[in-house]
Amino acid sequence: KTKRYKQGVDYNLQTSTMVSIYVQSPTFLNSPFSSPASRRLPRGASSPQSLCVTASRSSSFDVVVVGGGIIGLTIARQFLTGSDLSVAVVDKAVPCSGATGAGKGYIWMTHKKPGSDIWDLAMRSHQLWHELADSLTDQGLNPQDMLGWKKTGSLLVGKTSQECVALKQKVNELSEGGLRAEYLSSADLFLKEPAILVDDETGAAFLPDDSQLDAHRAVAYIEKGNREFATEGRYAEFYHEPVTGLLRSDGGSKEVTGVQTLKHNLYGKKATIVAAGCWSGSLMHDLLKDCNISVDVPVKPRKGHLLVVENFDSFHLNHGIMEAGYADHQSASAPGVEERMLSISMTATMDTTGNLVLGSSREFVGFDTEADETIIRCIWERAAEFFPTLRDISLEDFIRNRKVRVGLRPYMPDGKPMIGSVPGLQNLYLAAGHEGGGLSMALGTAEMVSDIVLGKPSKVDVSAFQVKGRCPLPPILPHEVHFGKGTIDLGGLEVKQVSISNTTAKRVWRTYEGGRDSMGFSIFEPINLPANFFKIGFYAQPNNQKLFGWILVARDVSGRSLRPPVDYIEVWNTASLDIKQDGHAYFWQPVCLKGYKPVGVLVTTSSRKPPMKKKSISCVRSELTEQSEADTLVWGFKGINVVNLRPVQRGTQATGVYTGTFSFQQLNSSPLPYLFCLKNTILNMSSNMPSKAQTRALFKTYSPLIYFHPKEIFLPSSVHWFFANGALLYKKGNESNPIPIQPNGTNLPQGGSNDDLFWLDFPLDKTAKENVQRGDLRNTKVYLNIKPMFGGTFTDIAVWIFCPFNGNAHLKFLFIKSLSLGQIGEHVGDWEHVTLRISNFNGKLWRVYFSQHSGGTLVDACDLEYVEGANKPVIYSSLHGHAMFSKPGLVLQGKRKYGIRNDMARSDKWLDCGKGYEVIGGPWGVVEPAWTSYFRKWGPRVGYKIDKSIKSFAKKILPMFVRKRLRNIIRKIPYEIIGEDGPTGPKAKLTWTGDDKYS
Repeated sequence: KTKRYKQGVDYNLQTSTMVSIYVQSPTFLNSPFSSPASRRLPRGASSPQSLCVTASRSSSFDVVVVGGGIIGLTIARQFLTGSDLSVAVVDKAVPCSGATGAGKGYIWMTHKKPGSDIWDLAMRSHQLWHELADSLTDQGLNPQDMLGWKKTGSLLVGKTSQECVALKQKVNELSEGGLRAEYLSSADLFLKEPAILVDDETGAAFLPDDSQLDAHRAVAYIEKGNREFATEGRYAEFYHEPVTGLLRSDGGSKEVTGVQTLKHNLYGKKATIVAAGCWSGSLMHDLLKDCNISVDVPVKPRKGHLLVVENFDSFHLNHGIMEAGYADHQSASAPGVEERMLSISMTATMDTTGNLVLGSSREFVGFDTEADETIIRCIWERAAEFFPTLRDISLEDFIRNRKVRVGLRPYMPDGKPMIGSVPGLQNLYLAAGHEGGGLSMALGTAEMVSDIVLGKPSKVDVSAFQVKGRCPLPPILPHEVHFGKGTIDLGGLEVKQVSISNTTAKRVWRTYEGGRDSMGFSIFEPINLPANFFKIGFYAQPNNQKLFGWILVARDVSGRSLRPPVDYIEVWNTASLDIKQDGHAYFWQPVCLKGYKPVGVLVTTSSRKPPMKKKSISCVRSELTEQSEADTLVWGFKGINVVNLRPVQRGTQATGVYTGTFSFQQLNSSPLPYLFCLKNTILNMSSNMPSKAQTRALFKTYSPLIYFHPKEIFLPSSVHWFFANGALLYKKGNESNPIPIQPNGTNLPQGGSNDDLFWLDFPLDKTAKENVQRGDLRNTKVYLNIKPMFGGTFTDIAVWIFCPFNGNAHLKFLFIKSLSLGQIGEHVGDWEHVTLRISNFNGKLWRVYFSQHSGGTLVDACDLEYVEGANKPVIYSSLHGHAMFSKPGLVLQGKRKYGIRNDMARSDKWLDCGKGYEVIGGPWGVVEPAWTSYFRKWGPRVGYKIDKSIKSFAKKILPMFVRKRLRNIIRKIPYEIIGEDGPTGPKAKLTWTGDDKYS
């Protein structure tokens, strides 16, 4: 059906041969998203064309843009008009065939939030669109003809007193953010929009400068402008050409030089930019699979419907309108389709030709674009709640003059697009994930991408949108068992883990003082819950941390697992605190029916007692709860601590479930009413854990990279290497006849206890001993113990590493930066570990535990350093002591400014744990090596005479009173650091079946 016409222009697109340019018929005008009105072209515009290179398989440009939607085309426009670079646009289809063509054309700010991560980008784009419309007017052109531009203003309508209070606050925020905004009472709203049903509680936020445009006209205008550069050899289009791979210099290098399609090799000397909308996630996955680069691009399609009623004359709308709940994705659900996570929110406007455009829906159904009549009916019925005229009109009356637009929004879980360079690869960039805001944010995004590529200062902070550092996600895992299904049944109570983001949680209150880095903390309420799920508590997090974390919500499967509270008790408020805060916070603990327990508190900014309804917060049946205790500190200020809650009993057989809720503690005050955690009454703790194949996939994704200090001479080895290179087994009473250990450890005594009857030591030969002491990084493997945690809702992968020898300790003391403690700290056999804590709900890495001598620390995944372009945490092993840390530098173990030095730094000595590992414990019948059941010492007991040691290395440089003080400090050092007691193996430690020890 495609008819080609030779344009008659030959030019060199920076290739080795002359090429001919052809124009292709405008197939996108017949796309399923087009309406008769949108097919009308702007005055003076030629038919949209696709410029295709046909004579040469390879073509070279400065920039290659993958994606012909509004984002891709405006990026091309920015390079063409703002630089002298040449650009090619390539797409598997044609322009306006995706989310752009199916959208409403809103250029609105009314539903944006000042101060949010996308606010500055949205404001900049809003400004650029208005400047473009003004420039057309200055040229004597009509923006409505060229772009479908209408400066209608926007109305965000509230129907309840609570929504109107929020709208008044929003108007103040928008005004402070630099926009013209006003609040309309019900009477004022009726004057502006007589078609809207109003009552005493109705009100609206009004932004008179908001506008809308026709996406097809706007795209046609941008394409026409881009094509004007074709005759200069600076622009070409390649439509109906799916991208099949990346081109890289020298084959396997990290420098991307372009893309490959079925027909062409398109080289981009300066940049290749992926802007493929909702297909960006799957496309990046395919493009990077052969690059040995793991970059998660969690962009996925979110389907939407719009109903267009042509030539509608029953009433007229003067403005663009949306309901207040649209901003937070609140909606009325369609019956029978909850599993799609479907939501309907009212939006309404009249386009430039008088058509009524109603919306909209959101649902996750993959890449399906079939129209659903049930959803169309829900959109109509939702609109009728705002426009009573529609109640007297049957949708069937418009069967012949209605159109349905279906598009796929590029959804991002954290609500922010990904814009920036792709970590691990040079000259590859990404611009995707704008969901419903692609058209409104297109010009700002294009400007940002151009500035990044050209190395110019960006007018908008790019850090919030960068690809690197977004909370890591696992790859697509094999679909087996119950792992990663999103929900877990605790026995009559189904729970779901809700990740905290701008779309799933609403900030209720925050303070700006105290806590970590003196930045305060925030409290969030879960919103937009899946159908039939209810809140059991609120979430709290420090303000010095990225928005990260989760909270459980619950669904009553048995019909008796949840009940609303019968009352609330105010347990605390912040009115008396002299701190900078967003109003006063009031903390309410539910009073539950007999046989039910509270799991979390409810937080409001009003002293009025909350209403008793199930949607506010729920109590849980007692049989499904356990005792909780303080976990990590969220915030502390003058004797008040806000803490996360965890189960008291934790381990492989413990049933307590971590809920993500919080409580607080006040020093020198009466105890607060008790809060509980949940309990898994289905006693098979491993039923929701990953399978063997899934565990391999998870560890491949999250396997750590461990850096050893540049001065480290005592490196790790495998246990097999240690045994095979002469390690000896000693027995008490027969010390003169040590026994060589078999490489597989089969002649080690099994079971028993750490009773000093047996121990291991180095070979007697001095050369062999020194060889074993140094270890062998090339022959190192790590050992994995996989275990359920928190009632089977999490999987712990404990990564154990063995070092044959632990070096001596160094002390920072007074004016001495590093004082060697002689032989103190030296011992044979050193076991350290890190633990990856992974959610069984979704496979996400939540936290990592770092063992550090006698204890350890727990670090959230969003606070970790990662390998460039991957989801692998970076670990730093301390010099000589091999304690594990999340950052390089110096950590002192002691009091004040003195203590044992833990020195960490990068070097060329590193271990990729994913390259060599062995599973030594797990839920699927793992055959444990014989050495795991050796419960005695992996090194001899060492007795240090501290006074003699101090005299030997400090007598010459330290006066007596200083040596006395030094002696007292050393005696307080834990045995695990000094090494007086021989270490034991992984299975002999409490953490083999229990939780790691952290404070």
